[in-house]
Amino acid sequence: MARLSLLRKFHYLVVGEPVIFIKHGKIIKSNLKKTRYSLIELLSSLRSKGYLNIKNIQYAILEPFGDLSVVLKEESHPVTRKDLHLNVEKAGFPITVVVEGNIQHENLKLLHRDEQWLRSRLKEKGYKKLEDVFFSSVWDKNHQVMVDDGKGDNA
Repeated sequence: MARLSLLRKFHYLVVGEPVIFIKHGKIIKSNLKKTRYSLIELLSSLRSKGYLNIKNIQYAILEPFGDLSVVLKEESHPVTRKDLHLNVEKAGFPITVVVEGNIQHENLKLLHRDEQWLRSRLKEKGYKKLEDVFFSSVWDKNHQVMVDDGKGDNA
């Protein structure tokens, strides 16, 4: 099967090819129709990826495996710290330490922290009981703790 997929025609039949839905800020209706992808689905997919204005999109492409790739127009790219020649420090990465009231001990080890440290940080945030913590993460660089009780209020 893998060898057959190397053949162009077979690969096209099995995998398919990318289809352009938006080109230079304009929707290509015929490609939506050809793929049976509705306008509502396209708009929803774009919104879920954070793209609210179609005019800012250079290309939106339906990939062979169903993902939607979006390329912004040059003038619509967000400005980065690097663009402004500002010092770029690594922010680190949030590591999950509590899931539905259960401590993730292996992740605490990655942070070189223990349960006592975590419980004291949670207490500082107003969470005395572990079962009141739905989700919590700790940034690996500065060990800043984020807590979510699952009720819509973040601490």
